[in-house]
Amino acid sequence: MSNRRITYKWYIQLCMIAVALCGCIAMLFNDGDIADNGGSVYRYAYLATFMISIPGAILYYIRPAYNTSKRLFRLVWMLFMWIALITILYNKSNLNGLIFNLTNVLMPLSIMHCTYYFVQKYGYKKESIAFTAFVMMLLLLIQYLGIYNISESHLISSYYPLFLLPLVLLHPSKIIRYSSIILVTVAIFSSLKRGGLIALVAGLIIYLICYRRVGSQKKGIFIYTILALCVLGGIFYYLASTEYTEIIERLMNIQEDEGSGRTDVWATTWQMISDSEFFPYILGHGNNAVWNDSPLDLSAHNDFLEAWYDFGFIGFAFYVLMLLSLLRYTIQLIRNKSSYAPSMAMLLTITLILTMISHVLIYYFINFVCLTIAITSGYIDNNERNE
Repeated sequence: MSNRRITYKWYIQLCMIAVALCGCIAMLFNDGDIADNGGSVYRYAYLATFMISIPGAILYYIRPAYNTSKRLFRLVWMLFMWIALITILYNKSNLNGLIFNLTNVLMPLSIMHCTYYFVQKYGYKKESIAFTAFVMMLLLLIQYLGIYNISESHLISSYYPLFLLPLVLLHPSKIIRYSSIILVTVAIFSSLKRGGLIALVAGLIIYLICYRRVGSQKKGIFIYTILALCVLGGIFYYLASTEYTEIIERLMNIQEDEGSGRTDVWATTWQMISDSEFFPYILGHGNNAVWNDSPLDLSAHNDFLEAWYDFGFIGFAFYVLMLLSLLRYTIQLIRNKSSYAPSMAMLLTITLILTMISHVLIYYFINFVCLTIAITSGYIDNNERNE
Protein backbone atom coordinates (compact mmCIF):
# COMPACT_ATOMS: atom_id res chain seq x y z
CA MET A 1 0.00 0.00 0.00
CA SER A 2 1.47 3.36 -1.03
CA ASN A 3 2.19 6.07 1.50
CA ARG A 4 -0.46 8.30 -0.07
CA ARG A 5 -3.09 5.58 0.16
CA ILE A 6 -2.20 4.93 3.83
CA THR A 7 -2.42 8.66 4.57
CA TYR A 8 -5.86 8.91 2.99
CA LYS A 9 -7.01 5.85 4.92
CA TRP A 10 -6.05 7.51 8.19
CA TYR A 11 -7.77 10.66 6.98
CA ILE A 12 -11.05 8.81 6.37
CA GLN A 13 -10.86 7.13 9.76
CA LEU A 14 -10.15 10.51 11.35
CA CYS A 15 -13.29 11.92 9.72
CA MET A 16 -15.34 9.00 11.00
CA ILE A 17 -14.07 9.33 14.57
CA ALA A 18 -14.67 13.10 14.42
CA VAL A 19 -18.29 12.45 13.42
CA ALA A 20 -18.67 10.11 16.41
CA LEU A 21 -17.07 12.53 18.88
CA CYS A 22 -19.25 15.35 17.61
CA GLY A 23 -22.24 13.03 18.10
CA CYS A 24 -21.12 12.39 21.68
CA ILE A 25 -21.17 16.13 22.33
CA ALA A 26 -24.56 16.46 20.61
CA MET A 27 -25.97 13.92 23.10
CA LEU A 28 -25.38 16.40 25.92
CA PHE A 29 -27.90 18.84 24.46
CA ASN A 30 -31.58 18.66 23.73
CA ASP A 31 -31.87 18.68 19.95
CA GLY A 32 -34.41 21.48 19.87
CA ASP A 33 -32.24 23.64 22.09
CA ILE A 34 -29.26 22.98 19.84
CA ALA A 35 -31.22 24.13 16.79
CA ASP A 36 -32.09 27.39 18.52
CA ASN A 37 -29.09 28.17 20.67
CA GLY A 38 -26.58 25.38 20.40
CA GLY A 39 -23.67 25.63 22.75
CA SER A 40 -20.16 26.92 22.35
CA VAL A 41 -18.58 23.46 22.72
CA TYR A 42 -21.04 21.88 20.31
CA ARG A 43 -20.62 24.70 17.78
CA TYR A 44 -16.84 24.38 17.74
CA ALA A 45 -17.00 20.58 17.55
CA TYR A 46 -19.43 20.71 14.65
CA LEU A 47 -17.35 23.31 12.83
CA ALA A 48 -14.14 21.32 13.39
CA THR A 49 -15.73 18.12 12.06
CA PHE A 50 -17.08 19.97 9.06
CA MET A 51 -13.67 21.51 8.29
CA ILE A 52 -11.94 18.13 8.57
CA SER A 53 -14.19 16.68 5.88
CA ILE A 54 -14.07 19.67 3.52
CA PRO A 55 -10.76 18.78 1.71
CA GLY A 56 -12.08 15.35 0.74
CA ALA A 57 -15.42 16.81 -0.35
CA ILE A 58 -13.61 19.31 -2.58
CA LEU A 59 -11.71 16.47 -4.27
CA TYR A 60 -15.05 14.79 -5.00
CA TYR A 61 -16.10 17.85 -7.02
CA ILE A 62 -12.84 18.65 -8.82
CA ARG A 63 -11.98 15.02 -9.63
CA PRO A 64 -15.23 13.34 -10.73
CA ALA A 65 -15.29 9.67 -9.81
CA TYR A 66 -16.96 6.60 -11.23
CA ASN A 67 -20.36 6.65 -9.49
CA THR A 68 -23.20 4.21 -10.15
CA SER A 69 -25.43 6.02 -7.65
CA LYS A 70 -25.26 9.48 -9.25
CA ARG A 71 -29.01 10.02 -9.04
CA LEU A 72 -29.06 9.38 -5.29
CA PHE A 73 -26.01 11.59 -4.69
CA ARG A 74 -27.50 14.33 -6.88
CA LEU A 75 -30.78 14.32 -4.94
CA VAL A 76 -28.94 14.45 -1.62
CA TRP A 77 -26.99 17.44 -2.92
CA MET A 78 -30.15 19.20 -4.13
CA LEU A 79 -31.94 18.56 -0.82
CA PHE A 80 -29.24 19.99 1.41
CA MET A 81 -28.42 22.90 -0.87
CA TRP A 82 -32.11 23.82 -0.87
CA ILE A 83 -32.21 23.61 2.94
CA ALA A 84 -29.09 25.80 3.08
CA LEU A 85 -30.72 28.37 0.80
CA ILE A 86 -33.89 28.48 2.93
CA THR A 87 -31.75 28.72 6.08
CA ILE A 88 -30.05 31.82 4.65
CA LEU A 89 -33.27 33.43 3.37
CA TYR A 90 -35.10 33.03 6.69
CA ASN A 91 -32.13 33.62 8.96
CA LYS A 92 -32.99 35.60 12.11
CA SER A 93 -29.82 34.99 14.09
CA ASN A 94 -26.47 36.77 14.11
CA LEU A 95 -23.54 35.80 11.88
CA ASN A 96 -22.24 33.17 14.31
CA GLY A 97 -25.69 31.59 14.49
CA LEU A 98 -25.98 31.56 10.71
CA ILE A 99 -22.56 29.92 10.32
CA PHE A 100 -23.51 27.26 12.85
CA ASN A 101 -26.84 26.55 11.12
CA LEU A 102 -25.20 26.30 7.70
CA THR A 103 -22.52 23.99 9.09
CA ASN A 104 -25.30 21.90 10.59
CA VAL A 105 -27.03 21.67 7.21
CA LEU A 106 -24.00 21.08 4.98
CA MET A 107 -22.00 18.65 7.11
CA PRO A 108 -23.92 15.50 5.99
CA LEU A 109 -23.19 16.47 2.39
CA SER A 110 -19.50 17.07 3.12
CA ILE A 111 -19.11 13.79 5.05
CA MET A 112 -20.87 11.87 2.30
CA HIS A 113 -18.75 13.19 -0.56
CA CYS A 114 -15.49 13.01 1.38
CA THR A 115 -15.80 9.38 2.48
CA TYR A 116 -17.23 8.22 -0.84
CA TYR A 117 -14.38 9.73 -2.84
CA PHE A 118 -11.57 7.96 -1.01
CA VAL A 119 -13.33 4.62 -0.49
CA GLN A 120 -14.31 4.50 -4.17
CA LYS A 121 -10.84 5.50 -5.30
CA TYR A 122 -8.70 3.29 -3.06
CA GLY A 123 -11.05 0.49 -1.94
CA TYR A 124 -9.61 -0.01 1.53
CA LYS A 125 -10.17 -3.34 3.26
CA LYS A 126 -13.76 -3.50 4.35
CA GLU A 127 -12.90 -4.77 7.82
CA SER A 128 -10.74 -1.74 8.64
CA ILE A 129 -13.47 0.79 7.82
CA ALA A 130 -16.17 -1.34 9.46
CA PHE A 131 -13.99 -1.68 12.57
CA THR A 132 -13.68 2.10 12.71
CA ALA A 133 -17.48 2.23 12.62
CA PHE A 134 -17.49 -0.25 15.52
CA VAL A 135 -15.19 2.06 17.49
CA MET A 136 -17.58 4.93 16.68
CA MET A 137 -20.46 2.85 18.04
CA LEU A 138 -18.56 2.09 21.27
CA LEU A 139 -17.81 5.78 21.82
CA LEU A 140 -21.48 6.66 21.36
CA LEU A 141 -22.62 3.83 23.65
CA ILE A 142 -20.20 4.92 26.37
CA GLN A 143 -21.53 8.46 26.13
CA TYR A 144 -25.11 7.20 26.17
CA LEU A 145 -24.36 5.26 29.35
CA GLY A 146 -22.83 8.38 30.88
CA ILE A 147 -25.91 10.56 30.27
CA TYR A 148 -28.52 7.86 30.82
CA ASN A 149 -29.88 9.29 34.08
CA ILE A 150 -29.80 12.98 33.13
CA SER A 151 -33.34 13.24 31.73
CA GLU A 152 -35.82 11.39 29.51
CA SER A 153 -35.14 13.78 26.61
CA HIS A 154 -31.66 12.29 26.31
CA LEU A 155 -32.87 8.71 25.89
CA ILE A 156 -33.29 9.32 22.17
CA SER A 157 -29.50 9.16 22.14
CA SER A 158 -29.89 5.37 21.93
CA TYR A 159 -30.66 5.97 18.23
CA TYR A 160 -27.08 7.09 17.55
CA PRO A 161 -25.55 3.58 17.70
CA LEU A 162 -28.66 2.18 16.00
CA PHE A 163 -27.95 4.16 12.83
CA LEU A 164 -24.34 2.89 12.82
CA LEU A 165 -25.34 -0.76 13.12
CA PRO A 166 -25.79 -1.38 9.34
CA LEU A 167 -22.26 -0.11 8.72
CA VAL A 168 -20.74 -2.21 11.51
CA LEU A 169 -22.49 -5.32 10.15
CA LEU A 170 -20.24 -5.09 7.08
CA HIS A 171 -17.41 -6.42 9.25
CA PRO A 172 -16.59 -10.08 8.50
CA SER A 173 -16.06 -10.95 12.18
CA LYS A 174 -19.07 -12.69 13.74
CA ILE A 175 -17.93 -11.60 17.21
CA ILE A 176 -18.07 -7.91 16.22
CA ARG A 177 -21.38 -8.31 14.38
CA TYR A 178 -23.14 -10.23 17.14
CA SER A 179 -21.76 -8.10 19.96
CA SER A 180 -22.87 -4.95 18.11
CA ILE A 181 -26.40 -6.29 17.75
CA ILE A 182 -26.52 -7.18 21.45
CA LEU A 183 -25.15 -3.80 22.58
CA VAL A 184 -27.56 -1.83 20.39
CA THR A 185 -30.48 -4.00 21.52
CA VAL A 186 -29.65 -3.38 25.18
CA ALA A 187 -29.36 0.39 24.53
CA ILE A 188 -32.72 0.53 22.71
CA PHE A 189 -34.50 -1.50 25.41
CA SER A 190 -32.98 0.65 28.17
CA SER A 191 -34.27 3.83 26.50
CA LEU A 192 -37.89 2.53 26.45
CA LYS A 193 -38.23 4.05 22.97
CA ARG A 194 -40.94 2.11 21.14
CA GLY A 195 -40.03 3.63 17.80
CA GLY A 196 -36.42 2.60 18.23
CA LEU A 197 -37.40 -0.94 19.19
CA ILE A 198 -39.72 -1.26 16.18
CA ALA A 199 -36.99 0.11 13.88
CA LEU A 200 -34.38 -2.26 15.35
CA VAL A 201 -36.54 -5.39 15.08
CA ALA A 202 -37.79 -4.52 11.58
CA GLY A 203 -34.26 -3.63 10.47
CA LEU A 204 -32.83 -6.93 11.73
CA ILE A 205 -35.61 -8.94 10.08
CA ILE A 206 -35.08 -7.16 6.75
CA TYR A 207 -31.32 -7.63 7.11
CA LEU A 208 -31.71 -11.38 7.65
CA ILE A 209 -34.16 -11.75 4.77
CA CYS A 210 -31.81 -9.92 2.39
CA TYR A 211 -28.80 -11.80 3.75
CA ARG A 212 -30.58 -15.07 3.03
CA ARG A 213 -31.35 -13.91 -0.51
CA VAL A 214 -27.80 -12.85 -1.40
CA GLY A 215 -25.92 -15.40 0.73
CA SER A 216 -24.50 -18.67 -0.50
CA GLN A 217 -25.33 -20.68 2.65
CA LYS A 218 -29.07 -20.10 2.62
CA LYS A 219 -29.92 -23.07 4.83
CA GLY A 220 -27.64 -21.87 7.60
CA ILE A 221 -28.89 -18.29 7.27
CA PHE A 222 -32.48 -19.52 7.64
CA ILE A 223 -31.54 -21.25 10.89
CA TYR A 224 -29.86 -18.05 12.13
CA THR A 225 -33.03 -16.14 11.27
CA ILE A 226 -35.17 -18.51 13.34
CA LEU A 227 -32.69 -18.34 16.23
CA ALA A 228 -32.63 -14.54 16.11
CA LEU A 229 -36.43 -14.37 16.24
CA CYS A 230 -36.44 -16.83 19.15
CA VAL A 231 -33.90 -14.69 21.03
CA LEU A 232 -36.01 -11.56 20.51
CA GLY A 233 -39.08 -13.47 21.69
CA GLY A 234 -37.15 -14.63 24.73
CA ILE A 235 -36.17 -11.06 25.59
CA PHE A 236 -39.81 -9.98 25.44
CA TYR A 237 -40.85 -12.91 27.61
CA TYR A 238 -38.13 -12.15 30.16
CA LEU A 239 -39.08 -8.49 30.38
CA ALA A 240 -42.77 -9.32 30.71
CA SER A 241 -42.05 -11.67 33.63
CA THR A 242 -39.86 -9.23 35.61
CA GLU A 243 -40.20 -5.74 36.98
CA TYR A 244 -38.95 -4.30 33.65
CA THR A 245 -42.43 -4.27 32.13
CA GLU A 246 -42.63 -0.61 31.08
CA ILE A 247 -41.41 -1.20 27.54
CA ILE A 248 -43.97 -4.01 27.10
CA GLU A 249 -46.74 -1.82 28.49
CA ARG A 250 -45.75 1.05 26.21
CA LEU A 251 -45.84 -1.25 23.18
CA MET A 252 -49.27 -2.56 24.16
CA ASN A 253 -50.63 0.95 24.71
CA ILE A 254 -49.61 2.48 21.36
CA GLN A 255 -53.20 2.62 20.15
CA GLU A 256 -54.57 4.01 23.42
CA ASP A 257 -51.98 6.77 23.89
CA GLU A 258 -51.83 7.47 20.11
CA GLY A 259 -48.05 7.24 20.00
CA SER A 260 -47.43 9.47 23.04
CA GLY A 261 -49.68 12.15 21.54
CA ARG A 262 -48.05 12.12 18.12
CA THR A 263 -51.38 12.17 16.32
CA ASP A 264 -52.16 15.54 17.93
CA VAL A 265 -48.72 16.85 16.96
CA TRP A 266 -49.15 15.65 13.37
CA ALA A 267 -52.64 17.15 13.13
CA THR A 268 -51.40 20.49 14.47
CA THR A 269 -48.45 20.57 12.06
CA TRP A 270 -50.66 19.67 9.10
CA GLN A 271 -53.02 22.47 10.04
CA MET A 272 -50.06 24.85 10.15
CA ILE A 273 -49.08 23.73 6.64
CA SER A 274 -52.65 24.10 5.35
CA ASP A 275 -52.94 27.60 6.81
CA SER A 276 -49.71 28.76 5.16
CA GLU A 277 -49.80 31.39 2.45
CA PHE A 278 -48.76 30.46 -1.08
CA PHE A 279 -45.05 31.33 -0.99
CA PRO A 280 -44.35 29.89 2.49
CA TYR A 281 -46.32 26.81 1.42
CA ILE A 282 -43.94 26.34 -1.53
CA LEU A 283 -40.70 27.73 -0.06
CA GLY A 284 -41.17 26.99 3.63
CA HIS A 285 -40.89 29.01 6.85
CA GLY A 286 -37.24 28.49 7.72
CA ASN A 287 -35.08 26.05 9.64
CA ASN A 288 -36.71 24.66 12.82
CA ALA A 289 -39.88 26.65 12.09
CA VAL A 290 -42.30 24.02 13.39
CA TRP A 291 -40.73 24.16 16.84
CA ASN A 292 -40.79 27.96 16.82
CA ASP A 293 -44.35 28.38 15.44
CA SER A 294 -46.28 25.42 16.85
CA PRO A 295 -48.66 26.16 19.75
CA LEU A 296 -47.47 22.85 21.22
CA ASP A 297 -43.83 24.03 21.32
CA LEU A 298 -42.81 20.77 19.68
CA SER A 299 -41.27 19.66 16.42
CA ALA A 300 -43.46 17.75 13.97
CA HIS A 301 -42.19 14.29 15.03
CA ASN A 302 -42.40 13.40 11.35
CA ASP A 303 -39.76 14.42 8.82
CA PHE A 304 -42.21 14.69 5.94
CA LEU A 305 -44.37 17.22 7.79
CA GLU A 306 -41.30 18.96 9.20
CA ALA A 307 -39.67 19.25 5.78
CA TRP A 308 -42.88 20.60 4.22
CA TYR A 309 -43.40 23.32 6.83
CA ASP A 310 -39.74 24.25 7.32
CA PHE A 311 -38.49 23.97 3.74
CA GLY A 312 -41.71 24.14 1.75
CA PHE A 313 -43.24 21.74 -0.72
CA ILE A 314 -39.99 21.87 -2.69
CA GLY A 315 -37.96 20.65 0.29
CA PHE A 316 -40.58 17.98 0.99
CA ALA A 317 -40.42 16.82 -2.64
CA PHE A 318 -36.61 16.64 -2.58
CA TYR A 319 -36.70 14.53 0.59
CA VAL A 320 -39.31 12.12 -0.80
CA LEU A 321 -37.36 11.78 -4.05
CA MET A 322 -34.14 11.13 -2.13
CA LEU A 323 -35.76 8.32 -0.13
CA LEU A 324 -37.30 6.84 -3.28
CA SER A 325 -33.89 6.93 -4.94
CA LEU A 326 -32.38 5.18 -1.92
CA LEU A 327 -35.15 2.56 -2.15
CA ARG A 328 -34.47 2.04 -5.85
CA TYR A 329 -30.72 1.73 -5.24
CA THR A 330 -31.30 -0.82 -2.47
CA ILE A 331 -33.65 -2.91 -4.64
CA GLN A 332 -31.01 -2.87 -7.39
CA LEU A 333 -28.40 -4.19 -4.93
CA ILE A 334 -30.75 -6.96 -3.82
CA ARG A 335 -31.45 -7.98 -7.41
CA ASN A 336 -27.73 -8.04 -8.13
CA LYS A 337 -27.21 -10.13 -4.98
CA SER A 338 -24.65 -7.66 -3.69
CA SER A 339 -23.09 -8.47 -0.34
CA TYR A 340 -23.83 -4.86 0.63
CA ALA A 341 -27.58 -5.21 0.06
CA PRO A 342 -28.48 -6.40 3.61
CA SER A 343 -26.83 -3.39 5.28
CA MET A 344 -28.41 -0.93 2.84
CA ALA A 345 -31.82 -2.56 3.29
CA MET A 346 -31.46 -2.34 7.07
CA LEU A 347 -30.41 1.31 6.88
CA LEU A 348 -33.38 2.11 4.64
CA THR A 349 -35.80 0.33 7.00
CA ILE A 350 -34.53 2.13 10.10
CA THR A 351 -34.55 5.48 8.31
CA LEU A 352 -38.08 5.10 6.93
CA ILE A 353 -39.56 4.04 10.27
CA LEU A 354 -37.91 6.76 12.35
CA THR A 355 -38.46 9.46 9.74
CA MET A 356 -42.21 8.79 10.02
CA ILE A 357 -42.49 8.78 13.83
CA SER A 358 -39.52 10.90 14.90
CA HIS A 359 -36.77 12.77 13.03
CA VAL A 360 -33.79 11.80 10.93
CA LEU A 361 -33.42 14.68 8.48
CA ILE A 362 -33.18 17.50 11.04
CA TYR A 363 -31.30 15.55 13.70
CA TYR A 364 -27.66 14.48 13.86
CA PHE A 365 -28.65 10.97 12.74
CA ILE A 366 -28.66 12.09 9.09
CA ASN A 367 -24.84 12.22 9.23
CA PHE A 368 -24.71 8.47 9.95
CA VAL A 369 -27.19 7.78 7.14
CA CYS A 370 -25.06 9.71 4.63
CA LEU A 371 -21.86 8.12 5.96
CA THR A 372 -23.23 4.60 5.49
CA ILE A 373 -24.53 5.36 1.99
CA ALA A 374 -21.17 6.87 0.99
CA ILE A 375 -19.01 4.02 2.28
CA THR A 376 -21.26 1.28 0.94
CA SER A 377 -21.66 2.80 -2.52
CA GLY A 378 -17.93 3.62 -2.53
CA TYR A 379 -17.01 -0.04 -2.07
CA ILE A 380 -19.53 -1.13 -4.71
CA ASP A 381 -18.20 1.33 -7.29
CA ASN A 382 -14.59 0.44 -6.49
CA ASN A 383 -15.35 -3.24 -7.09
CA GLU A 384 -17.17 -2.52 -10.35
CA ARG A 385 -14.44 -0.20 -11.61
CA ASN A 386 -11.74 -2.79 -10.99
CA GLU A 387 -13.59 -5.72 -12.58
